[in-house]
Amino acid sequence: MIENAWIKYLDGDNDSLSEVYLISFEKMKAYGLKIGFDQKTCEDAIQDIFIKICCNREKLTHVKRIEFYLLNSLKNRLFDYHQEERRRRVIDKDEVFQKYEDSVIESIILTESELHMKLEVERFMQSISPKQRRILHYYYQLNMSADEIATIFDITPDAVRRSISRSIKKIQSAHPEMILP
Repeated sequence: MIENAWIKYLDGDNDSLSEVYLISFEKMKAYGLKIGFDQKTCEDAIQDIFIKICCNREKLTHVKRIEFYLLNSLKNRLFDYHQEERRRRVIDKDEVFQKYEDSVIESIILTESELHMKLEVERFMQSISPKQRRILHYYYQLNMSADEIATIFDITPDAVRRSISRSIKKIQSAHPEMILP
């Protein structure tokens, strides 16, 4: 049945190629899956083969056993896909290495920046009193409320807020380049 459709196609009947396709598609896909390729890759390879057949009818007059030809073509096309994928993976490894190298450099720069910032903050904090430093620490580092800090220092919440405000103003006046909340 498929051989008859193939002969008609070679004789010029374009509709017969659709018949060859419909008869052989599932068998070809099953073969591709059996040799280890995924469904999408198999279907893409089958499409490629039939496009090639459409473009090269005159060159295929020697093909008498179309089923063998289709399965052999599928195997070759799938292995071509496999080789292309392996080449892409090599390239991808190089790209990943470059991205990793870039991220390491960025990490070093970020670490240096964070260290510099930490030293600057420590220097700024030296310009205020120890009590103000502790209040700022509780407020910004420990996320404590003004009420909680007031309880610790036995002062009013308003006094805590004033202390925070004064500390920030003092730091900003001594170091105008520093941006504080």
